[in-house]
Amino acid sequence: MLSILDGQRRYAHIAGLRGDEVAPEILGMGKIMSDESLRRALSALAPSLPKRCDDAQRAACLAQLMKSTIWMDTALSESTREALNTAWILDADSSVKLLYGRQIGAEIGYNPRKPGRPSHTLHTLLNQQCSPGA
Repeated sequence: MLSILDGQRRYAHIAGLRGDEVAPEILGMGKIMSDESLRRALSALAPSLPKRCDDAQRAACLAQLMKSTIWMDTALSESTREALNTAWILDADSSVKLLYGRQIGAEIGYNPRKPGRPSHTLHTLLNQQCSPGA
């Protein structure tokens, strides 16, 4: 989850977080699992069907997939319930960095100075909770 919050899209990027000392400490984590451990854990949640399988194997895989789906839906509901019941403000401020040439990560998007040109968008998010009396 920390990898996803950090903007990572691949399992291999988790290795970069293993050297990070700040994020795990803020979240009260003792250690970060490796990308291989995460792959094995997630493959147990949703096992893939072998190329040749009988009806019993197919039924077992589908039953495990159904159990995993129910578990993930419940976990998501529990993790978001408190946030949905709390008044909060999300202030999003993004800055556009103009780029020249072909740079890695450049995408065509919102660019007020040179529309249609590639740029990097730097995101800064500030999350504040509001007290009931404020």
